[in-house]
Amino acid sequence: MHPPVQGQESRGRELTDVDVLIQGYSTYLQALKKSPRTVQGYTEDVTRWARWWKRPVEFFGQEEWDDWAVYLDQQGISGRSIRRYQCALKRFYKYLRRRKICANEPAKDCETVATKKSVPAFLLEAEVDLVLSKVDGLRYRAMLELCYSCGLRNEECRTLKVSQVADTYIQLKGKGNKERVVPIQPASKRILDEWLKERVSETDLMFPSLHDQVIRQATLQHVLVRALKRAGITKPVTVHSLRHSIATHLAMRKVPVEEIQIFMGHNHIETTMVYIHLAKQIKLEAIERAHPRNS
Repeated sequence: MHPPVQGQESRGRELTDVDVLIQGYSTYLQALKKSPRTVQGYTEDVTRWARWWKRPVEFFGQEEWDDWAVYLDQQGISGRSIRRYQCALKRFYKYLRRRKICANEPAKDCETVATKKSVPAFLLEAEVDLVLSKVDGLRYRAMLELCYSCGLRNEECRTLKVSQVADTYIQLKGKGNKERVVPIQPASKRILDEWLKERVSETDLMFPSLHDQVIRQATLQHVLVRALKRAGITKPVTVHSLRHSIATHLAMRKVPVEEIQIFMGHNHIETTMVYIHLAKQIKLEAIERAHPRNS
């Protein structure tokens, strides 16, 4: 049985754009002769997601897919229910795409979880240094360095413009035109400066392809996979995992959760809290391994 939708406002409230889309989706399911229980379940699941997301549907991408699952996990939702929520959201975006309401289908290539959501994949600090030292080319080394040290999302890095970069910070406009400023650390600045000396392009793109286009997401991931292989690391790490890594490392260094939330550009502090819990877990495991009575 589906749980009640949390945070749903009274029926008298003004409908938002996403409410209208969900109503249309519900009508569509009814037209497909789905059972009343199925229609109600899918509608409630997507409504709960919309109350969490609170932004236009087109701004939800693959990188937010994990954040949604993590949020549900933090609410104590079972793995089986998380999978149901994810299936409902996949179907909703498939409907939007078929109706030409939304061009992207962010969850198309994402996996649904079969069990309770695990913590995000990440690298230890020493592993990050090792992997980055194995990256081919200064362009990609600088890109992956910023993904880690500045917590950039894959898309933010690939579409970064020279005009967004000042001497010691980067001005970003992320999902839903939400702005955030992230500092560039000295070690990262040195690598970026080296790239700027080598960079040849008439565009404003910081990291243009050889044809002055935005580098493809798959290309950057492929570069990271090659570096991981050379470093002998077999973890299921993606470019987005570098962002998870810096959040975890900041938490381990006892940076306040509110400051990590601002740095990462998280809408919900529950998303940031995952890294605090993970940092504590890592420290406890280190103590257990080093304890003189652990034998």
